Amino acid sequence: MDVDRVRLAYLRMMATLHHNAHRAYYPDLPFTEGVELTLITNAIYLAQRDGEPFNIQQLVEHLGMPRTTMRRRLEYLETRGFVLITERRVGRRVEHLLEIDVSILTRPERLSNVGVAAEVIVATAKTILGASQVDDTTLTDQPLERQ
Repeated sequence: MDVDRVRLAYLRMMATLHHNAHRAYYPDLPFTEGVELTLITNAIYLAQRDGEPFNIQQLVEHLGMPRTTMRRRLEYLETRGFVLITERRVGRRVEHLLEIDVSILTRPERLSNVGVAAEVIVATAKTILGASQVDDTTLTDQPLERQ
């Protein structure tokens, strides 16, 4: 496998996906803030799908982001309806669990972005693995271990 070819395909894919997400969801913000928000929403969604939703502190630790920055980003996402923050009592403590409102992400005006993302991912997989090795079973939706 040509390592340089894989690296270039991966970098092009990530740049395309980040620019696509920025245009679709956060056009009012600078690009780098849109990338941060994409990383945050991706982490929340994956944890939610894996049945282990993050609370704010877990997300801070998972992404290595300062708590004050995380709070500002979550406030932005919550006011726009992307993230739902619910309280849960754990003994005397109150946890704030994070959840992505999937309905806002799947509105008709946003679905074309999902299609673009899927095309970019499949094209990248074909570049890396070879077109004959990529089919519907190549890509997985199985959970990855949290690090």
